[in-house]
Amino acid sequence: MDRKELLEFLFEKSRFGEGLTKIEFFEKKKNIEFEELIYIQIMKIKFYEKLGLYKEGIILANRLLQKRNISSNPLFEIDIFISYYCSVYSAVLTYWHVYIVHYLIG
Repeated sequence: MDRKELLEFLFEKSRFGEGLTKIEFFEKKKNIEFEELIYIQIMKIKFYEKLGLYKEGIILANRLLQKRNISSNPLFEIDIFISYYCSVYSAVLTYWHVYIVHYLIG
């Protein structure tokens, strides 16, 4: 199983913490191609979002979008934008759920 398949498997099985641990391990490797590294970073945003670490995902997405190498590949940009907006949406939705529950109970 290669890195991409492993991360997809962990994501599908909702093993998000383990996925982030693997990503940190992969990021330390020196022999990763640029395209694979970007894929790993995009998966990192998705794992952050599932773990409720919305701010970290948004910061990473912004950092990736500022890289010139990525803007040359529109598919990377689209994937990053989708991950970015999923994180923003989840953060807003979580805020509203907490607000509504607090309002109803409080």
